[in-house]
Amino acid sequence: MVVSVWTPRGAARRIISLKKANHREQAGRMTEIEAALAAMKEDCAAIRARLDGLPAILAAIEAASEEVRQLTAEVRKRTRAMFDSP
Repeated sequence: MVVSVWTPRGAARRIISLKKANHREQAGRMTEIEAALAAMKEDCAAIRARLDGLPAILAAIEAASEEVRQLTAEVRKRTRAMFDSP
């Protein structure tokens, strides 16, 4: 683990100091790191849950797309029939 000190310089960051963290600094940050890791795991679980429903959504979109293709073909057929008949 390292400790860094930086300052913004426009769109970039300028690193002022970068050193290896001592045991005391590491211990002070471990609870924060563990909490962040737990939150990330929860976020991943929520994303996975949403993705589990994706195949059903995609199937519904595909079915709707097929229906639109069929309706479009029917409209074209009827439009041609209107202009082709005397």
